[in-house]
Amino acid sequence: MPKIKFHEIIIVLLAIVILTNPLWANGEWKYMKNMDVLTWLSYPMSLSGFTPFACIFPMIPYGMRFIEEYNSGYAKMRIIRGSRKSFLRHYICRTLLSGGLTMIVIMGSVMIICILGGIPTRPGRYSDGFYEGTIWEPYLYIGGGKLVLLCKLCLAVLFGEVWSLVSLLVGCIWTNRYAAIVLPFVCYQLLWNLLQGNVWNPVFLLRGDYRFYTSVWEPFLYQGIVLFILILFTLIALRRKSYDL
Repeated sequence: MPKIKFHEIIIVLLAIVILTNPLWANGEWKYMKNMDVLTWLSYPMSLSGFTPFACIFPMIPYGMRFIEEYNSGYAKMRIIRGSRKSFLRHYICRTLLSGGLTMIVIMGSVMIICILGGIPTRPGRYSDGFYEGTIWEPYLYIGGGKLVLLCKLCLAVLFGEVWSLVSLLVGCIWTNRYAAIVLPFVCYQLLWNLLQGNVWNPVFLLRGDYRFYTSVWEPFLYQGIVLFILILFTLIALRRKSYDL
């Protein structure tokens, strides 16, 4: 398990505050018992300032750790004490773990608030048309909306793993902490704007609400493909970097 640093906790708390802001900003929480869980979740996902910066939060914890350990010489000690194979496995696995866990804490916290504050999503109680025509529509009432929440949480985990790996890949190429944050963020913004109306748009892959997905498995498959390709490229870049230590 990666050791958690104080600034990483602050980043996660900041993300939760940003994401939940629409629930508190105008006293919306007073009406939570009158609306269902999935309706409440649509508020932070569509009205908060989280989405434009969503890729940054999973990058901070361990995507940045490689650069710190490379520049300090600690990464070299990992090879000396272990092997090149364990060196590669260490950074890949821990980056994936930290990115996924970061999104679990962020999205899970918001979902728990919605579950505790709202009522279960049932026929006749569903008060928003946000999910109509999406891949979630056939599953809205299963478990009072909890199945959709679980699927969305899994998408968020994949999203966190993808962007934490992007940060690690950039860090392997430039070993500059600013580049490891700024370049993936610029890439995220470009993809968001250039892939409007496209199933590969990273924002659609995070939320899964895009109406042109034809199957509930589609966003999972697309993120899985991206993740697999990133793992291959990151392994190559990490291996090459290990010979410079």
